[in-house]
Amino acid sequence: TPIVREKLKEHLAFFGLKDFNLTLSTLAERGWLEKEKTAENKPAYKMHPLIADVVIKHLEVDVVFAEKYIEFIANFIDYDSLNLEHNFFEKNGYRAFAERLSFLFFDTNNADVAFLLDRLGNLEADLGVYSKAVEYMKRALKIAVTIFGKDHKNVADHQSNLANVYVGLRYYNEAAVLLETALESDLKNFDKDHSTVADHQSNLAIAYMGLERYNEASVLLETALESDLKNFDKDQSTVADHQSNLATAYIGLGRYNEAEVLMETALASAEKYFGKDYRNVAKFQNNLACFYYETGRKQEAKVLWQAAYENLLKNSGATHPVTIRIKEYAEM
Repeated sequence: TPIVREKLKEHLAFFGLKDFNLTLSTLAERGWLEKEKTAENKPAYKMHPLIADVVIKHLEVDVVFAEKYIEFIANFIDYDSLNLEHNFFEKNGYRAFAERLSFLFFDTNNADVAFLLDRLGNLEADLGVYSKAVEYMKRALKIAVTIFGKDHKNVADHQSNLANVYVGLRYYNEAAVLLETALESDLKNFDKDHSTVADHQSNLAIAYMGLERYNEASVLLETALESDLKNFDKDQSTVADHQSNLATAYIGLGRYNEAEVLMETALASAEKYFGKDYRNVAKFQNNLACFYYETGRKQEAKVLWQAAYENLLKNSGATHPVTIRIKEYAEM
């Protein structure tokens, strides 16, 4: 796959190359690199197939040789929608490199490979490709258990991430089992008010809501929120996320007034923290729009869905599955 000039420069800088322009020109002139143009008319390069064959045969490309590069790419694709510094388009732009590394080292028990596979699964899940996400994350979890043991904090994170994908597939029982195990480990490794414990409580609550266990979900989320307010400012993104989840549990319990207050508070906090045009805000807009629509306030719902659609169109693109779904809602 051809690599655009800007990304190639970042990659070669990782290996300590300083005179990028001279090296690139020389390699292209000698035919070691083939120059192409992307659909956006940007210069891109790929290694000549014969040169690639020679490199593969003469270099011992094992996990020890590639370990630092695996870590480098894993950090490039590490995407968290609650992190203001993370750009989905930028992170997803490095997915091809991660896929190549996963192909080479999928069966290797290495912590950096586990992190790479987990983050690659996270990108696939964000794009709605849950079956592929499960494949990557199950392997990442297996590697982590092999290296660290079943009660390690890293293993609990992998369990939680895989469980979130299972929720996307509506495999709520499987998700709940994983998250119950993760929480059990968390309470051995962290104080009960630790932010990781609160995150996993919130994730478990979502699985419970899928099983219509709303009372248990609400207790978990109330506990998570209590911890959040000890660890974060009230307008922090994690607080807003857990408020929105608690609102969903309250809807399941018929506590609509409390749910509405929480959803409106969560949206206001998200807009304050991220800004109105940030990708993650669309989630809070959609949640409140769904509530308005179901309680008969359909015009207010459509206004919010339209705002969410414009937000996602800008930040995720027209072909992203969530963008398509929100557009359909806005046009109802």
